Amino acid sequence: MAAAVGDVFFLRCTLCNPPKDKFFVVALAEPLKLFLINSEMTEFQKARPDRAMAQAEIAAAEHDFLEYDSIIGCDWLSHEYGQDTLERALANDKRYRCIGRLSDAARRSVAAALRDNVHIPGKWLKLLKQHWP
Repeated sequence: MAAAVGDVFFLRCTLCNPPKDKFFVVALAEPLKLFLINSEMTEFQKARPDRAMAQAEIAAAEHDFLEYDSIIGCDWLSHEYGQDTLERALANDKRYRCIGRLSDAARRSVAAALRDNVHIPGKWLKLLKQHWP
């Protein structure tokens, strides 16, 4: 399955402490890079305006897979899954799958979170901005 920018996947986050199932947003398709969806900002993020500005709002009313409004963490690019490991995860466990796409409003929120982002390295930020106008 070819992942597209804005697709949302339900996958295991092994880099989380402790590991847990999470929603991931395809930030870049080639190479595959992902953002994580979180229920809320951490205290660390709330206390730092540059981190808070890098969070994109996602409304539950526009996304059937969400139970409540959440945020997309645009201050960090996950490299946990490449195309091969994503396909393997989807094939090996039916719980893990593409569950939808971001709404237009959520896409605009991601673009805004990338605008003055100081946390994504420059070469990746330039690529991201091309896909999140």
